[in-house]
Amino acid sequence: MEKNFPGFSFENEKLTSIPISFFTKALKEVNDLAQLKILLYVFWRHSRSEFPQAYVTFKGFTEDTTFMDGLGKTKASQIESLKHGLKLSVEQNLLLTAMVTIDNKNLDIYLLNTSEGKNIIRAIQIGKWEKTNNESYPIRLDLEFPNVFTLYEENIGPITPLIADALKEIENLYPLIWIEEAFEEAIKNNVRKLRYIEAILQNWQKEGRNDRTDRRRSKKSEKEDDPERYIKGEFSDFIEH
Repeated sequence: MEKNFPGFSFENEKLTSIPISFFTKALKEVNDLAQLKILLYVFWRHSRSEFPQAYVTFKGFTEDTTFMDGLGKTKASQIESLKHGLKLSVEQNLLLTAMVTIDNKNLDIYLLNTSEGKNIIRAIQIGKWEKTNNESYPIRLDLEFPNVFTLYEENIGPITPLIADALKEIENLYPLIWIEEAFEEAIKNNVRKLRYIEAILQNWQKEGRNDRTDRRRSKKSEKEDDPERYIKGEFSDFIEH
């Protein structure tokens, strides 16, 4: 940076939005300078994007020479710092990543861990995306996913401030596909209570969840169809039944 840097201006410059949770929760875990630069860069790209949820390809990082110059003195050290910082960010669940194939080329994309970001990752996993003409943004979703608040309002009822706080916590703790299927379980078993849904999610997290590509059941999975399995044992004290 030049020594005669004129200073920042809140009046004449565009601002980049960064959630408060980055400073109150995430920042204390970030000890690598390259990782911090990468995260701030992704926030900046997110704020400047015309898309609802911006993501950056690995190539997109490397093509921005101004950004890469801040990661090292040589090209090799820059790439090494980039890979290390991205790896740390993914491991700490600050960034999400996936690989997509465009014109027989594999592209790694990185995006912020938000509800929209989780939707994009899920869409890629189940094939609900299609190619665009922009290599930097190769994915266009062809499926809208409801968020946890919509699921609650449509299936259980109005959202109070306390319920809203609980739903935010659920959204932060579990993948959206788990949340959707937990709501499905609650509706199927006619137990439309948030605590029941939380119990399902906690049980899946503790004991594992059997991901299935279809709804067929074997005898081995018959036990999973028992609607009382989430209201016994450690969950029985807070589930009304």
